[in-house]
Amino acid sequence: MSQIRQAHVEAQKLPSPSVWLINGHEAPSWIAHKWKDFFNTFDGAVSYRRNSLVYRPYGMAFQKENNSQTLEHINYAENKTKGAFAYVSNCASHGYKRVELMKQLSKYFHVDIYGKCTGRLTSCGRYKYDCIERLHSQYHFYLSWENSLCHDYITEKFWKILNGDGYYIPIALGGLSVEDYAAVAPQDSFLHVYNFSSVEALAGYMKTLTQDHLAFNRYHHWRDTYNIILGPIQHCKYCEMANFPSKFKRSKSNIATEFNNPSQCRNLNIS
Repeated sequence: MSQIRQAHVEAQKLPSPSVWLINGHEAPSWIAHKWKDFFNTFDGAVSYRRNSLVYRPYGMAFQKENNSQTLEHINYAENKTKGAFAYVSNCASHGYKRVELMKQLSKYFHVDIYGKCTGRLTSCGRYKYDCIERLHSQYHFYLSWENSLCHDYITEKFWKILNGDGYYIPIALGGLSVEDYAAVAPQDSFLHVYNFSSVEALAGYMKTLTQDHLAFNRYHHWRDTYNIILGPIQHCKYCEMANFPSKFKRSKSNIATEFNNPSQCRNLNIS
């Protein structure tokens, strides 16, 4: 960090301004203490937060230019015989106990938990979602539960499930509110734990969807009109900043407060 600060001091001596960005894609609950030393060093952040100077989420939904309206007739529930599953390799979580809550859900609905945290390993690696889809095509749902419940923090475990060909309904758990997801994901493309009064209520609705193919397929109609793009790189934004740096320079900035504040995270109390 001392080298970064010194480089920043030297950069301010140059005749033309430069824009300094910090690239951070972890939740504040993990790394907030490291950002506090960068007061008045960076002009903005490259992150998943929608108010970042460079907004670079783990995934984005884009409306299709040509809408064929043919996918509605596909039965996405066909050949699905099992309930929900998840891969959990990071056993730590903030704001709630992730694996324990998954196990609680399994008391009311069929849930299989794979990964290092349960010792239930498969031939698929942690991020090999193509392999996961081939191995687990018989499941209806995937538990896309984040390790931290922070504003706008929606990682690949949600977007890759939407983007893939497993045709699961993601059960989301993350963000400060459901609005974090509703603002960026297609309508009726997911369920969110926050919308249910209890784990048992969530399990009851999941069970209903496994028994009603029409209801299950409604959570896939968005595929008619949207595409998912993973990890978009904002080339045009960087180009604009390189050509018009004065537009983005700030006399004062507190990155730790603005973009990496633990107050942007919450706890979950559900039973």
